[in-house]
Amino acid sequence: MLERLITLTTLIILGVALYHGWKWWGLRRAAHLAHHDPLLASFVPGQPAILYFTADGCVACKTQQQPAFARLRSLPGYEAVQIIQVDTDQQLPDAERWGVMSLPTTFVLDSQGQPKAVNYGVASAEKLRKQIQEAIA
Repeated sequence: MLERLITLTTLIILGVALYHGWKWWGLRRAAHLAHHDPLLASFVPGQPAILYFTADGCVACKTQQQPAFARLRSLPGYEAVQIIQVDTDQQLPDAERWGVMSLPTTFVLDSQGQPKAVNYGVASAEKLRKQIQEAIA
């Protein structure tokens, strides 16, 4: 019984480490792309942004992520947060270049356009607010 518990604990720790490593690698890759990527052509320096990967068939994007963006923008001081939307149905090579493997995926960009956080799956308004605060601090 103790051996199974140790094995399970080891697997959980390994899984968490791999997930955080994947996020770190994704951010590092995105930071390299951000300097010259055409997806950020509409980015306005001086304001934080969210690079948002979605698709027409993404139910979670429509029912959870977009309402979270609306809640975020309703908060005082967050009205001007830029949301750069990328339709992966139309721009699949761009999504692949950024390492997007699930929808929705959001990258939080600081006021200089550098990625500071990545979220695979739905990110709440509160989580995005905290990530934006950390990005501009």
